[in-house]
Amino acid sequence: MKLRYYQKAADESAIDWMKKSTEPGLIEAFQGAGKSLIIASVAKKVREISGKYVLCLVPSATLLKQNAEKFKALGEHVSMFSASLKSKSLRYPCVLATPMSVKNSLDKFKIQFAAVILDEADRSLTPTILYIIDKLREKNPNLRVLGLTGTPFTMNGGYIYRLTVDGKAWPDTKAKDPYFAKQVYKIGRRELTEEGFIVPIEFGEISAERYDTESLALNSMNKFDSKEVDRVFVGQGRKTASIVADAVNRALPGGRVIFFAATIQHAKEVFASLPAWNSAIVTGDNEKEVKDEIKKYKAGEKRYIVCVNMLTVGFDDPGTHTIVVMRKTESSALYLQIIGRTVRPIYADGYDLETKEGRLASIAASPKKYGLILDYTDNPDFHFVDHDIDSPKISAKKASGGGEGLSVICPSCETENEFTARPNPDGFKMDSSGYFLDLMGERIDTPYGPMPSHMGRRCFGMQLVLGKLERCLYRWSPKKCPHCFADNDIAARYCSECKGEIVDPNNSLIDIYKPAVKDPYQQQTERVIAWHTKKAKSKAGDDMLVVNYITENKKLVIFYLVRRPEYAELVKATNGGETKPETLTYIKDVKTGYYRALGYNQL
Repeated sequence: MKLRYYQKAADESAIDWMKKSTEPGLIEAFQGAGKSLIIASVAKKVREISGKYVLCLVPSATLLKQNAEKFKALGEHVSMFSASLKSKSLRYPCVLATPMSVKNSLDKFKIQFAAVILDEADRSLTPTILYIIDKLREKNPNLRVLGLTGTPFTMNGGYIYRLTVDGKAWPDTKAKDPYFAKQVYKIGRRELTEEGFIVPIEFGEISAERYDTESLALNSMNKFDSKEVDRVFVGQGRKTASIVADAVNRALPGGRVIFFAATIQHAKEVFASLPAWNSAIVTGDNEKEVKDEIKKYKAGEKRYIVCVNMLTVGFDDPGTHTIVVMRKTESSALYLQIIGRTVRPIYADGYDLETKEGRLASIAASPKKYGLILDYTDNPDFHFVDHDIDSPKISAKKASGGGEGLSVICPSCETENEFTARPNPDGFKMDSSGYFLDLMGERIDTPYGPMPSHMGRRCFGMQLVLGKLERCLYRWSPKKCPHCFADNDIAARYCSECKGEIVDPNNSLIDIYKPAVKDPYQQQTERVIAWHTKKAKSKAGDDMLVVNYITENKKLVIFYLVRRPEYAELVKATNGGETKPETLTYIKDVKTGYYRALGYNQL
C-alpha cells in the first residue's frame, strides 16, 4: 500500500523527533487521515532502526483489528495481544495490544521495547497506560512514546501537548501539565478537505423546533447534571417527534443517517418516531445485538440508527451522509468525533484518485458531495469560536486573577507566551516583553524588577537539550535567593537551587498588584512599598522629576515640576532627610487624569 504524502511526512517527522528526543511526541491527524496506516509505518521503521520490539496500544479490540489490517497492507507481520480476541502473542516485534490485557500480563513483557505508540492519544493517558509505560521504561530508560489523535485536547486539561508544530508554547490556561512535549506533525480537517481526502462538513439551518439547552450548565466536575439532561431531552414527546420528522425530511437523499441521543430513554423515544422496519437502536446493553444492528446498518438494510455514547471512535461508514445531533455534550473532542462520522467520501468511478483534481472531481460527481450535520441543540456555539469547527474553544484550569488574554515575547528565548492581563486602570502602555511602561516610556520598577503587565511568572518556551525538552528559565517577577542569588518563583518558600528559606510574606506579589477598590478621585493615603525617580523635561522645556510609586493597592506615576513646592519636599524625603516617604497621600485630577501628591507620612 502506498502512503499518502502527508502520511509519509508524518512518519518522517515522528522518526526525526524520536531520533533526537526521548520526550513524548504527538501526531495530530483529523478523522479520515488514515492514522492506522501512519501507526503501522512508524512502528515498522522503529523496529527496523532499533532492532527492538514496538508496542502499539489501542483502546478497543475493534480498533486493534482495524490497525492489524494496515500492518498487513505494508507487508509487516504483527502480534495481537488482547484477551477479548483470545490472542496473547509476542511472536512478531510489532505488537498491537489493548491496555488492560498488557497490564494483566506484564510478567510476559520481559523483552526491551524501543517505543510505545498510542492510538487515540487524547483517551489513552489513563493510569493503566502510564503504568505500562513506566514498567517498560524500567527495562529501557530511552523508551520513546508517540501519540496519534484527531482531537489533541481533553475536557479538563486542555491541549495534551506543550509545543505546537511551529514551536508555539501553550500556556497553563490552554494546557495544564500536558503529557506530550511537542506536536511533531499536524494534518487538519481543512487540508484533508481541500485535497479531496474527505468531504466537506456543512451545518444545516435549523428553523424547526429545537431543544432548549441554554439552562444546561457545567458543574464542578465539568459535567451536565443528569437530572437537568433528563428534563431537557426526556419526555418531550411532541418536540422529539417533530425534530425527528424534520431530520428525516432534510437528510441527504440516498445516504444513511445516525441519530445521537442524550440518554437510553431518550434514544427509545427517538426510535419510536422512526420507521421501525428501516431503523435500528444501539445502546450498548447487548454487545451481540449491537454488532448485528451495526452490520445491518452498514450493509444498507437499515437507513437510520439511533445510538447513545456509541459510534464515535473507530466507526467508519462512507454511506453515512447525515448526522443528527439530539444531545448536548460537554466535550469538544467528543463532538468533533460525532460530526466526523460523516466525512468519509464515496468516490465516483472514472477519475484519477492519485491527484487532487481527480479526487475533488470524483467527489463532485458522487452521491455524497458533503456531510450534513443537523444539530438541534447549541453545540456549535458552545464548542467553537464563531461556529468554526477548526477553532474549538479549548481551556484548562482557569488562570487566577481573571482578565483578558495577553501575548508577550520572552526576552530570553523569544517564545510567544499567552498570559492573563493585569488590571490596568491607569492605562499604562507595555513593551513587547510584557512590562508596564510609565509616561516617559520606561519600565516601572518594583522590588522584584520591572513590573509585568500580566499574571504570568515564567516563560513556557521549551528548548531541546541533550534529547530532552527543558523549560526556559526566564521569569518576569523573580525572587532572588538571599543565600545563592538564584532566581526563584515569586511565591517560592525555599530556593530551588540551594533549598534555603526565602519566605518574604510582607512583599507578596498579590499585595503589590492588588487593584485599588477605592475611588481614585478621592484623597487616598497608602503605604509606599517602592519608588523610583528620574529626571526629565516637560513639554514646555522645564526641569521635572518623574516618580513611579508602588503602594499597597496602586501603581502610579507623579510628575514634579522643579518650581513646585512638592519638588523640594520630595527631594528632602528621598535624599538623606530624616523622614522617608513611608506613606503617600494623593489624588487623581478629574481634568487631566494625572495623579497629584498631597503629602508624605500623613496618617
